[in-house]
Amino acid sequence: MMRLSLCLAFLVYGVLSLPYDMPPKCNPERFKEELAMRPSVTDQSSNVGKARFLPQDKGNESPACLDGSPYGFYFVPSTTKSTKWTISINGGGWCYDEVDCYCRSKTGLGTSTTMSPTSTCACMNPNEDGTMDNDCNCLHLPYSDGASFSGYRNAPWPVPGTNETVTFRGIKNLDGVLDFAFSNGMKEATEFVITGGSAGGLSTFLHADRAAARLKAEAPQCKEIRAAPVVGYFLDHDNYKHTTGGRPNTPPWSTPGTGVNYTMWMKYIYLKS
Repeated sequence: MMRLSLCLAFLVYGVLSLPYDMPPKCNPERFKEELAMRPSVTDQSSNVGKARFLPQDKGNESPACLDGSPYGFYFVPSTTKSTKWTISINGGGWCYDEVDCYCRSKTGLGTSTTMSPTSTCACMNPNEDGTMDNDCNCLHLPYSDGASFSGYRNAPWPVPGTNETVTFRGIKNLDGVLDFAFSNGMKEATEFVITGGSAGGLSTFLHADRAAARLKAEAPQCKEIRAAPVVGYFLDHDNYKHTTGGRPNTPPWSTPGTGVNYTMWMKYIYLKS
């Protein structure tokens, strides 16, 4: 009887001592293609910039990636004291719910902890003959917020059914980079281009006016302000939940944390039109 009681006590204690909430199970294939689809920055100038990290000294107003790590970016300053500036924004789709964003935070699309120490950045400032200038002040913005630099929650957001959280500070990341730029010479800018591909193209659509407003207020000599989105066209409705595939009509698109969202396949609009 004593042995049975000890066994029962062990079982009850063991069950009660197990964590109540478990981390979501993430499909390692979920973001594989989105990571591969991130536009690479064409090295037109052969200039390389070091990784920079925005300070997290403003409490819940601080910039951050989905996993809460500091937002990181690259700055390639002009070698000729040019007053031309380019901001180039990476793409990589979106995440659509807490589980999806939590899983994304474990990849290079949601953290700065795996950033390369250096990167190139391509100027998009046009010359009179239509070629691109080889020298400018260039900011290369990795994508680590899952919503085209558009989200903000003041506190980390809980992932339902778990003890995990995700951090939504996309707009703070963009504003922090603009603050950095103005502190490092953009007040003297005479020309500015904001560009990006895919979700970075959408970022360009979303934030061109925001950047332009600051330039008009803080860089009075800037007479040319341009936006150059590369694709960035997203349908304005939910995923196609009636489909059964990662590619159209193949295994599931819309399972949180595992499915592939339809925006990844927008390229087929162009291939088949």
